[in-house]
Amino acid sequence: MTALPFLAFLGGVGATFLIYPFWSSILIKRKKGFAPGTLVIDSSALLDPRLVDVAVSGLLDKRLLLPHSVLKKLSLEAQSEDEMERLKGKKGLENFRRLEALENLEIQIVDVKSEKRGSTYLEALSIAKTLDADLLISDPTLQDPAITEGVKIINLQLVAPSFKQPIQGGEKLVVKVQRMGKEIGQGVGYLEDGTMVVINGASDLIGETLETIVLSVKHNTAGRMVFCNTKEEHAKTAEGLLDKMKRPTLARFPL
Repeated sequence: MTALPFLAFLGGVGATFLIYPFWSSILIKRKKGFAPGTLVIDSSALLDPRLVDVAVSGLLDKRLLLPHSVLKKLSLEAQSEDEMERLKGKKGLENFRRLEALENLEIQIVDVKSEKRGSTYLEALSIAKTLDADLLISDPTLQDPAITEGVKIINLQLVAPSFKQPIQGGEKLVVKVQRMGKEIGQGVGYLEDGTMVVINGASDLIGETLETIVLSVKHNTAGRMVFCNTKEEHAKTAEGLLDKMKRPTLARFPL
């Protein structure tokens, strides 16, 4: 149910915001102190499925503000003809719906009226600075602009690594191949938590969902990357190794 919009002027000089608690409209004009513990969500954080896990755990005991531009961008991406864009948009919207469904969490949509329009990150940064709120991100490259603006950031990459399930060599993963990889014969897919999976022998299987065998897992500052074989590729590799082991070894004798 949509409430009728009404005006509330709370003093101070700053940007103008349109707040949508439960999809009602409240126009709020205030410089600082919107609420103790307010946390603004950047699009990179909303696209990270671990955000929901962290919220469920109770670690996010703050009021969450989500820029309206982020939802608008995700909605457009969810309707894109490009499959990668469409999957990205749908994933972000699904995370938002899951956050909304949490009873112990308060999330509001904020439409900022400022000169920062055009970049969802800059709008989120502007909101956080104006309301003296913290900014939640999941992209380490976004830290420096926030620090320059004097905004405190919370990096989901540092908070939530333990929320990813461990993956070990030899484990089986079911993955949908979404695009070709950089190397010949490789396909690329993603796990539900956003982890990239590089699959040997899957370049001709784009669009198909496969059972893969994990070869290795590499970790870096941006997260982790999993390398796998298709079952067929894994069988070929195993047969090749077995055949190599069966070949007779010629003894060498000094002349």
